Amino acid sequence: MSGLAERSPYGGAASAGAVGGPRLETSPFVLVVDDDDLVRGSVARSLVRLGFRTTPAADADEALAVLQSGQHRIDLLFSDIRMPGTMDGFELARVVRQEFPEIAILLTTGFAGCRPKDPGPRILYKPYKLTELAAAVREALAGLAPPR
Repeated sequence: MSGLAERSPYGGAASAGAVGGPRLETSPFVLVVDDDDLVRGSVARSLVRLGFRTTPAADADEALAVLQSGQHRIDLLFSDIRMPGTMDGFELARVVRQEFPEIAILLTTGFAGCRPKDPGPRILYKPYKLTELAAAVREALAGLAPPR
């Protein structure tokens, strides 16, 4: 991800706590799920730069615990597909869709052959640019039909 100056997908300059600007309490909240600490942190920082609030989870079980806690009103689940633990990103997406249908879902992977069996959430393939991340998140939050 780059350090390019971006604009928030919800208008105005993209700034938030991690980059020195104010964090808007009305900004969408993204649950970032990835077992790689560096990737999870990088994605979270990029989303903050784009004007989103984020909370991390290292795997599907931790993500479900965050959702079930009700501590944050999560608007979007952004999850890696291949993760260790009791379920992968596809299974996590299925559970979230069933238990939390109001939450938008966007999956990501570095494996080009990783495709769902059934039509499901959009997949953003790594590596991606900050502008591609911003567009994919906007589309997921808007509920647009996922391009494949």
